[in-house]
Amino acid sequence: MIEDIPDDDVIDAALAAYRVVEPSVALRQRILAAAPRERAKGRLWRWITGAGVGLGLATSAAAGVAAGYGLGQPEARRLVGPSELDAGQVDVLAGPAGAAADG
Repeated sequence: MIEDIPDDDVIDAALAAYRVVEPSVALRQRILAAAPRERAKGRLWRWITGAGVGLGLATSAAAGVAAGYGLGQPEARRLVGPSELDAGQVDVLAGPAGAAADG
């Protein structure tokens, strides 16, 4: 297998004999005409879409936290902070302004 590899002199001679031919102007123009154009509009659209998806995910996460807090057990809500019921500030018979209800 190693015997099949040509000598270094043969490889050097083959590389020296190889000439690179420049492509024609017509070929270059065809390649450039077929190439896709850079689209800044597409890049902006992808950025806006990604930002919108991120904003939507953040909003849904915040809504989930708020729903869990609102639907959770009162004992769990007290872990976050004291409630108005603990401070004695809420009266069941009080109106919206805190005045005693007529009755």
